[in-house]
Amino acid sequence: MDTTETQDRKIYRPQIKSIIEQHVEEAAYCWLRLENALWHPAFNLLQLNRCNERLDAHLEGLRLAEDSVWPYALKRMNQWKTADEIFAASYIAIQACNEDYLHSIVRIVSSNSVAAAGITAALQWTLLLSGKEKTLPTIQFLWQQHDAMKSTIIDVALQIPEINTNAILSTSLNSPDVVLRTKALDAIGNYHLTDYQPVLYDALNNSAPPCRLAASTSLAIMGKPEQQRETAKLIPSLKGNDYFKQLLVWSSTSAEEDFNGWLNNTENNLSLRDLIWANAFRGDSRSLARLATFLDHKDAASLAAYAIQHITGLDLDSLDDNQKQPSDMLDDDEKNMSAPIKQLRRESEGLSSAPPDAIKEWLTNHWDSFNNGNQFLNGAPIKNSLPTVSASCSMPQHWHRSLIKTLAHQSLDWSNFPKHFFSL
Repeated sequence: MDTTETQDRKIYRPQIKSIIEQHVEEAAYCWLRLENALWHPAFNLLQLNRCNERLDAHLEGLRLAEDSVWPYALKRMNQWKTADEIFAASYIAIQACNEDYLHSIVRIVSSNSVAAAGITAALQWTLLLSGKEKTLPTIQFLWQQHDAMKSTIIDVALQIPEINTNAILSTSLNSPDVVLRTKALDAIGNYHLTDYQPVLYDALNNSAPPCRLAASTSLAIMGKPEQQRETAKLIPSLKGNDYFKQLLVWSSTSAEEDFNGWLNNTENNLSLRDLIWANAFRGDSRSLARLATFLDHKDAASLAAYAIQHITGLDLDSLDDNQKQPSDMLDDDEKNMSAPIKQLRRESEGLSSAPPDAIKEWLTNHWDSFNNGNQFLNGAPIKNSLPTVSASCSMPQHWHRSLIKTLAHQSLDWSNFPKHFFSL
């Protein structure tokens, strides 16, 4: 046999339908798991990276399959209409540069705005893995759609130098669509676009509460936190990543008098969950004292213990008695619980069960180290320094450090975290 002929011959490997369909299912599942883990206190950066690697593998399968896998992704997207299925379908459509595919996605998202996050995530992953050449055509396509679709591209578009930032923001800020205006106001702070500060001040008088909240938060990131006094009351009504990001900025940057007033104002209707996370992000001795009282609450104890660890760097596992939660706590009928308590319990899953008395004793023994007027993260003072946070530290601690770094004008970590840690 002619060896040259053998070398030139291409080996054909037929696609296996069940495998490429599995890539669709697993890409959607892995992305949803990542979204749920981004702020979970039992999840760390090493675990996030493992999830990223798994998702990357399935996205590679979708990229290679493209057109042949689209019918199955379309079927699942039409059936479930959820953000995770939109994510998988969008990634295929972007890779294929197929406007018919994109029109199918737009039709679904137009009637279910919650699922729009899937498009934004697919654009972000495409920019990360394939570069701007693959991302730009979809951004241009979506920018020609209605305003609700324009809102899906802002976070990604502002990362691409070739895109006219002024044109994007000008159109968005003058839109009647509240979501689009809010996204633009958020982006001004996230990307430290200081030339737009007058726009933020104007937006504080906007009749739409989400716009006022976004404007005040962006100003706080730029070093002007006092505008949050009137908008912080809106934070408990937020959900998901928006809730945590807004609460972290407010708790970290507000004046002590404003923060304490917000905690004590009964009109804010703060839940136990709100109080625990706010004090974790505040990180001073008064917050530690408040959190110590929550250790005696059966539903709040585990999350309060984490919050103390978030501030002090205490190794809870060294105190953990390895006892399981009481069976009556595990068997409670959740139908009778309030939504915040249900959420609090979900966020407590996987956390240490260190005895409250042992944590209180540790705090007593180390109190002088934290009772000095400073705010702390992972045991280190925040003022004039950047606390060390290892890859084994929790995701909320990494978010917190990202904000501190951005507030110190050392980076724009806050605008694209945790993308930079993809290749950890």
